[in-house]
Amino acid sequence: MRDLGRHIRAKRFDAALTPARALAELKPDDPATHYWHGYCLMRVRKPWDAEAPLRRALSINHLHAESLSLLGRCLVGQGRFQEALQTAKQSQQLESRNPEVWDAIGVVYGELNEYAEAVKAFRRVRELRPDSARNLFNLAGMLDFCHETEEAEAVHLQALRMAPTQFLGYWTLSQFKTQTREDNHLPLLRTQLQHYGEQPEGGIHLNLALAKELEDIGEYAMSFAHLEAGMRRKRSQFKYSLEQDRRLLGKIRDVFSPAFCQSEAAGSDSEEPIFILGLPRTGTTLLEQILGAHSEVFAAGELRNFFAAWVAQARPRIERLTPLSAMAFGAQLDFARLGNDYVDSTRPRTGHLARFIDKMPNNFLYLGAIARALPKAKILHMTREPMDTCYANYKQLFGRSACPYSYTQEEMAGYYLLYRELMAHWDACFPGRICTVSYEQLVTDTAAETRRVLEFLELDWQPQCLEYHRLKQAVGTASTAQVRQPVYTSSVQKWRRYEQQLQPMRIILSDASIDLSAAGIDC
Repeated sequence: MRDLGRHIRAKRFDAALTPARALAELKPDDPATHYWHGYCLMRVRKPWDAEAPLRRALSINHLHAESLSLLGRCLVGQGRFQEALQTAKQSQQLESRNPEVWDAIGVVYGELNEYAEAVKAFRRVRELRPDSARNLFNLAGMLDFCHETEEAEAVHLQALRMAPTQFLGYWTLSQFKTQTREDNHLPLLRTQLQHYGEQPEGGIHLNLALAKELEDIGEYAMSFAHLEAGMRRKRSQFKYSLEQDRRLLGKIRDVFSPAFCQSEAAGSDSEEPIFILGLPRTGTTLLEQILGAHSEVFAAGELRNFFAAWVAQARPRIERLTPLSAMAFGAQLDFARLGNDYVDSTRPRTGHLARFIDKMPNNFLYLGAIARALPKAKILHMTREPMDTCYANYKQLFGRSACPYSYTQEEMAGYYLLYRELMAHWDACFPGRICTVSYEQLVTDTAAETRRVLEFLELDWQPQCLEYHRLKQAVGTASTAQVRQPVYTSSVQKWRRYEQQLQPMRIILSDASIDLSAAGIDC
């Protein structure tokens, strides 16, 4: 037990696995030993392996709160979202006084877009462990998603005072609202950049935070200099190959050929899903919030459920699951099962209204399977002027390993071309199935564009769709601050502030004969 504790405290979880397994074998009737075995497996990102020891602990004591709450995280990691939600609710009922239990509950709720419940869980952690900066960061994030901006900023600043070298926190702080010359964090950010700018994470996040706040107050040249500095450092931290994405999207087109897409296949009968897809930063959240204000539509957020259901079919039949092998399996999918599994996995969050929105942008990669698995689903493709799209992605710091193509101008433009090629392929495969919505049209004539989209969705016009910002619908994306206010047009042609700096991006798009003006195709 001593070796196990030492390894865990030092965060050497690979090394901790051996003593954890040995302890569970030595004390097979102690639920805590199985919990620690499962805990170490979760920390080395093996949720499928972690499930067995956690369930072993619960078979000994079904009220073992630590194991039950961690099981929820384990199920999220496996893509079993419905079970994870039920497990989080069961964990809450145990009313544990262990802050780790409530932290796990909060993480599960956050992962499943249940932001109000996540706030409750993280508030409970604060009561039990008020000195946890990590929890305060989590609490602030969930408060922000719930539109409690002032409290979120206050809590976040408290966390930064406790943990000043948690550099991501400075970038997050800059995102809570549009900064002004009178009210901003520039003195703090500049001071911290002087202290920590040579540290890898400090150089990334402090530069990007300064870029955001300087852009907000109109200091564009200085903003872009910090943006480039931060993105250059970020890109140096990971390996990425645009050629790999070229092969991946090529494999998608090969598997989901026009002939295959138009062949007969049984699908789910569900009419509930509305998919909003496209590249990030194109207005998908705005469209979701407008449509989510309709009385028959539930805005479920960015769901990972569809590809998780795809992987659940593929995993038992593929020896080594990779993005390429998963895509190749597309031709063998049981599409009716896929559609039904997907809809079932969204319960119980969905089902209380006639329709629900899944606005995961990356679903454009899976559109062939979506169209076949859910032939009655509606598909909305959100577009934005090409340079605005590429610039908005280039300046965004994405979570986890998302959008690795976005950290250089050249790779961003290259991926945009791949995306355009794939979307043209889908339009040819599924004529009439996809309604393309222009961001520019949506913000310049919101009522007319909303009416057109509702007609495509076969929904009646409701004027409250134009009052979406008054409803305070929770938003868990990078667009949280933007959708708290009415529609605005100031982001149209925003890239032109940096016309000289963005020449590498512009040349690639121009050489590919991309029309650098607002794009939109009617339904």
